Amino acid sequence: MSRNYAAEYRRRIERGLAKGLNRAQARGHRPAGKPTVSDDRLELALRQLRKTGTIKDAVREARVSAERFRRFLKDQDLAERQGRGWAFKDDRPREFTTITTRGEKTLTVIGFDAASLIGRYNAAVRIFLETNDAERLAPFVGVSFSDARGRRHVFETDPNALYRVAGTGSDAFNQIYRIIV
Repeated sequence: MSRNYAAEYRRRIERGLAKGLNRAQARGHRPAGKPTVSDDRLELALRQLRKTGTIKDAVREARVSAERFRRFLKDQDLAERQGRGWAFKDDRPREFTTITTRGEKTLTVIGFDAASLIGRYNAAVRIFLETNDAERLAPFVGVSFSDARGRRHVFETDPNALYRVAGTGSDAFNQIYRIIV
């Protein structure tokens, strides 16, 4: 029995149109702005670009094409060239669990800088709890950050309060931040 390719193609187009896709998408082409490679690899390339400052090194490490990575940067509006370097403007919302003076909170913050600050604080608290070295908390005394709603939160640096939170068995430091799409 031979296949009727024309009928199969026609059915595929009809199914795609019924789903609300345009003709190109029904034929199997990706929608505009949707990445063809995994977001994890593109995020890895973005991290490498922050470290190295060159697309060549970033895409080699992440194993993605330079063209695809440039398209990702442009579509997501994450970075742009300024002279010989890169200016990053990553303002995607990220969700964190951290300890503030009001207790353990899961918060959404906007942008890379706030996320980086919270990540460094969480790492310092984890090291403090493992080593009892209170000097790890010194850079965060009185430091605060704003969440996505504009509320200010102050990092908890009291060793006894941190021991209490750690003793509750919470998973504040087992979660890695998530970028919310």
